Amino acid sequence: MTTCKKRILLVDDDTRITRILKAGLEHGNYEVCVENEAQMALPVARAFKPDLIVCDISMPGKDGDALAQELNDDAEVGPVPVIFLTGLLNKEEAARFQEQGETVLIKPSSIADLQKCIEERLMTNRSG
Repeated sequence: MTTCKKRILLVDDDTRITRILKAGLEHGNYEVCVENEAQMALPVARAFKPDLIVCDISMPGKDGDALAQELNDDAEVGPVPVIFLTGLLNKEEAARFQEQGETVLIKPSSIADLQKCIEERLMTNRSG
């Protein structure tokens, strides 16, 4: 029986972080595409067709919140669940994002924590 790998789009301007996350998620049996420039994420997402997007909040040119809205409003991409990564929010600020229905992980987070969040968001998306 062949299982279809879930497709994850990583959008973060920090190439070191995306390299580490990509390796860890691919080891966890996901298909991963990386984009390090927020303004290029829409065309990449249209071509890649992600099941979920992991996105930094603070990036040059376009912040993650605006990017997530753009991706979800696009007929070829959205709606797609988004997990935000940030090193800028404290736990209280992240809790406020979560109260709005957003998933936020504070950097640095482990690959295991990210994988758990991905699975939870994918399950919520399937049942929701």
